[in-house]
Amino acid sequence: MATDKITRTSRQHPQEIGSKEYRYDSFNNNTPFEGKKKRLPAMGWNSWNAFGSGNTEALTKAMADKFIELELDKAGYEYLVLDDGCYNSERVDGKLTNEPLKFPSGFKALADYIHERGLKFGMYNDIGTNLCAGSAVGTCGFEDVDAVSYTDWDIDFLKVDNCYYLWDNATFSAGENARFTYAPSIKEVKLVGADGKELVLNAVADGVVTGRHAVVKENYVTNIGTFDGTNIGNTPVGDQSSELTFDLKNASEGTYKLYVTYATGKEAGVGQWLQVAVSDGSNLDFFLTTL
Repeated sequence: MATDKITRTSRQHPQEIGSKEYRYDSFNNNTPFEGKKKRLPAMGWNSWNAFGSGNTEALTKAMADKFIELELDKAGYEYLVLDDGCYNSERVDGKLTNEPLKFPSGFKALADYIHERGLKFGMYNDIGTNLCAGSAVGTCGFEDVDAVSYTDWDIDFLKVDNCYYLWDNATFSAGENARFTYAPSIKEVKLVGADGKELVLNAVADGVVTGRHAVVKENYVTNIGTFDGTNIGNTPVGDQSSELTFDLKNASEGTYKLYVTYATGKEAGVGQWLQVAVSDGSNLDFFLTTL
């Protein structure tokens, strides 16, 4: 039953953003991250760049032995992290399992081998339905089940990737997932008050675009959303998101119905996920909808 509950929350709708402080573009306020001072970050080695999905139990053990031989542990390197390509391509009875040819002894035995050398063992998963290399064993919808597995295997560290996530897929490994990252192209917004009076706002003439990715195309404002600046040839410098805002100085206080004229799609720049924030200048109220 616990798995069903998790599935309903993470596979059927995303977590709502209730505060502006948790949005991507809130991290450009030049406020230092409040972490622990005078300590090293997690330091170690990850298998991906060396072996990709071709890593094996034997190679992982060899790297653990090499850590000790080179005395990397004495320099502060303590984590040995196993990346993509280690699991079966499908879940077995809803659980993650080891790929039997490459990791015949299982992950608990491998963790024991690494711990016996005074090192810490890390593994890999993804917040989406699939791992980045494609295996359908992402942790989305199985968060509680996988947490038990990693505990049983005595895992010290977890690298979590962002492929095939249903609601925000930064890598667009599944192309149509862009519909959850970008808003539709917006042409017009109409507010209708309780008295029937209408306020019509043209996106191009009346709207203000924030960030550096949204553009005017014909009669629409498009590319509204969060741009992934970490793909090939792109460096994440500056605001990676764009919004379309309207200043309603002449609107009376009250309850309004909101109508949006839009063009939707499933591609980078034009999506189907609309997030609306309303502010009186002191706080933001959000609501989300799929178009």
